[in-house]
Amino acid sequence: MGQVWWRVISQLSISETRELLLWKAIYGKPGYIVGIYQKSDKVDTYRYLNEAKSSSYHKDEDCPNLHAGFVTFKVPTYIVNQGKLVVVSFREWYKSNINRLGGVDSFDNHTPQFYQEMWDIFGDDPDKETLKKEDVPGNDKNGNKDNLSLPELEYYINTLIDDLWKFYQNQNAKTQEVLRLFGRSSKFGFSSGHLTDNPTDFSEERIKSFLKEYHNKFKQPLLDSLRDYYRIYFNEKLDYKGSLLESLNIKPCRRCYSSTYKM
Repeated sequence: MGQVWWRVISQLSISETRELLLWKAIYGKPGYIVGIYQKSDKVDTYRYLNEAKSSSYHKDEDCPNLHAGFVTFKVPTYIVNQGKLVVVSFREWYKSNINRLGGVDSFDNHTPQFYQEMWDIFGDDPDKETLKKEDVPGNDKNGNKDNLSLPELEYYINTLIDDLWKFYQNQNAKTQEVLRLFGRSSKFGFSSGHLTDNPTDFSEERIKSFLKEYHNKFKQPLLDSLRDYYRIYFNEKLDYKGSLLESLNIKPCRRCYSSTYKM
């Protein structure tokens, strides 16, 4: 029951309307589902030299930071077992003294002087565990999510609705007839079924091709955006005051959002 949007969207089918109302009801009670937006919460495991970093979004899909992995070393187990404060202390000591103690050679080995001072400060290690290098891979695939605020998303949805009407008005009389008869059931363009009644001058194949293009270009973006709106609007945990990604604790990339960065 209810409305999918404050404006009437007559181009939606009954099944599309019911599905949107279902998602609206589900996102209104997010405790019953998993598929809501969750804040980015990268946890520091205190097992590596590098601290956990927050997620970032990027302006440039070719930004080196988007695809770059990084290299780090695992903190020796006997230091990890001493607790988080000792790990933090070890990280600070390592960064301040690694160059003085000889650095790391081309085989990723630390010097004997490094280990001796480490054992003197952080306790002897009966297993004499060395720091092992770990390669953390970069992103092979990127999740795309427009960083829209709720008012921007609202404006975008209304624009999509307007575009549906403009598209219809710009068609000739025969194509308008196709939209009146089959536009609501545009998903028929993807089906293997057959038309039981086709009073138009177009073949079934051509109607299906037209409906498929119409659905992908105009209706599916609207359906996706409406569901996105419900997902954000009803999620109290987001404390939604700014844009979507900031609300999810995802920050702009310091590299490609820099004023000196060139695409």
